Amino acid sequence: MREFIVSRRLIKPKDKVLVALSGGPDSVFLLYALLALREELKINIIAGHLNHCLRGEESDRDEAFAKTLAKKEGVKLLSAQRDVAGYAKRHKLSIETAARELRRDFLHKIADKYNCQKIATGHNLNDQAETVLMHIIRGSGLTGLKGIPAINEKIIRPMLGIGREEILEYLRLNKIAWREDSTNKSPDHTRNRIRLTLIPQLKKYNPQIVQSLSHLAESAGSDLDLVEQLAEQAFKQAAKIHKAKINIDLSLFNSYNKGLQRNVLRLAVLHLARQGVVPGFETVENCIHLMAGRVGSRLEVLPGIWCITGYKTAEIVIPSTSTVVKKDSAVKKLTVPGKTIFNSHLIISKIIGPHILGKALIRSADTVYYDWDRLKEMDITVGKRRPGDAMVPFGSSHKKKTKEIFIEAKVAQAKRDPWPVIRCGNEIIWLAGLKRSNHAPVNKETKNILKLEFV
Repeated sequence: MREFIVSRRLIKPKDKVLVALSGGPDSVFLLYALLALREELKINIIAGHLNHCLRGEESDRDEAFAKTLAKKEGVKLLSAQRDVAGYAKRHKLSIETAARELRRDFLHKIADKYNCQKIATGHNLNDQAETVLMHIIRGSGLTGLKGIPAINEKIIRPMLGIGREEILEYLRLNKIAWREDSTNKSPDHTRNRIRLTLIPQLKKYNPQIVQSLSHLAESAGSDLDLVEQLAEQAFKQAAKIHKAKINIDLSLFNSYNKGLQRNVLRLAVLHLARQGVVPGFETVENCIHLMAGRVGSRLEVLPGIWCITGYKTAEIVIPSTSTVVKKDSAVKKLTVPGKTIFNSHLIISKIIGPHILGKALIRSADTVYYDWDRLKEMDITVGKRRPGDAMVPFGSSHKKKTKEIFIEAKVAQAKRDPWPVIRCGNEIIWLAGLKRSNHAPVNKETKNILKLEFV
């Protein structure tokens, strides 16, 4: 651990270090290890504990344990309680995200108040491997592959080179007590399933999978540093920063390669978005496509942040109330074949003749197919959802409310009303990009196919 701290220059002599002490094995080991290195590194140590109030008496016992441990070792401990569940509900966040935000805010406030130069957290080698896997599963570029950085401004993670088994062995050998979080064994959390199920399976193929994923993170992080330097240079050349908008020179932007375009676009959005919020891969790709296309096109890249193309420049902008992007309120007849724009979403329709029959149709949430001859006599429209809307999803025999489908797909509340709903007459045949209905499925009797794509 000393070598990791020194080689990465995580701590300087005379630094005051705030240890995030949850009471779990990692944070307990972190405290004892830094205490053992305190004289050699010439540092001062205090600790902070946040009670998330999520597990009732168990959370209170964790807080009591942290206080007792700190007192025993002569370390000043600052503790507080936060209603994480209430915060998550008010801000429409997951419990994990809410806990992370409140914990980060708590630690930074203590660090500022007590003049701590560093905040140390107990992330270890296994946490790194689990994070990289989680990012790969969800879809990731270099940013996700680099995993957890060893240092991020004030926050340092001096245990990233140490595995969980080593930590537990050290604590057992030295007869050091710790607290177990009962939620760590719950299969409801993605990270737990990765730790308890996926990694043991991967170890059958590579017993050193945890170390391999950590090396991947280290390599991706180094490569990303280089990419970010180039992206910063390209951003400075192509972009002009204003208070609530970024103007991007399209002639320069469209001359960049795809990787550089993605990074320049993310930098532009980051200037306007709250910390840590970035657009997804598909949104970035759609935005790049938009910026190479026609004038006047627009796309919401994040809630409240739009990309609007002009003749020579594109704006990444937070519209004022007077210039807010108008949303379509009326029902539109779907252009078949052709393109229909509804609330900045694009629906592309094509009629495919019998020549395609017998070939595999590539279906997805964004691409669906219908027997055209069974629909063409009725009006096909695109419009907003209506109160009490429901549909029979493909493969089911029971109606399901569109509200439930939105919730399952984790579509933000603000995005649900303007979301495009495709109807044949009064019946929903497709909740665009989410679910198609049982209407007019393609079969061996089908002569003409209606293909719909959602952008």
